[in-house]
Amino acid sequence: MKSKYFIRQFYKKFKEERRNIEKGWFNKEIHTENMTNLLKEIGEESDLQVEKNGFWTLDCVYFKNRVFSKGTWPNKLEVIVEHENQGNTSYEEMCKLCYWKANLKVLITYQFPNATEHNSENLRNKWTKIIKETDSANDNFIFIIAIDTKEGEQKNFEAFEWISEKKEFIFVENKFN
Repeated sequence: MKSKYFIRQFYKKFKEERRNIEKGWFNKEIHTENMTNLLKEIGEESDLQVEKNGFWTLDCVYFKNRVFSKGTWPNKLEVIVEHENQGNTSYEEMCKLCYWKANLKVLITYQFPNATEHNSENLRNKWTKIIKETDSANDNFIFIIAIDTKEGEQKNFEAFEWISEKKEFIFVENKFN
């Protein structure tokens, strides 16, 4: 799955499910469940097998099965997704993504109103350092961050793609602003 395709599908699905997802914004468990269901739909609509909340602690994994004599096992991880409700605690999620092998690695997180230390730019700088330090600089990453301006207001999502040749995240697009 290509990164721009994932981003378009994410925005499309989010827009379709917006009312349901917004009901759980401020309840961590409900919001996480809503988001992982949305992510599952993206994979299934792309004709991939999907495992959520349980594949070795990854939030969502898209894969194609390979049949062996004693059953099936993922042949190759196409996309792995980590969803973290708070930008300031997403360090572990990015580290986890770096250690897995997949065609595409996605981190989705949130910036809260008046964030200074954990704003989009600072998080991208932290992720760049982690990616470089873990020898993941040639991997494909997407970083999607929802920016909260005020409680109850519509979220503004920004998407960034890791450009391995430049060793940095490049802004792709934003939606819902």
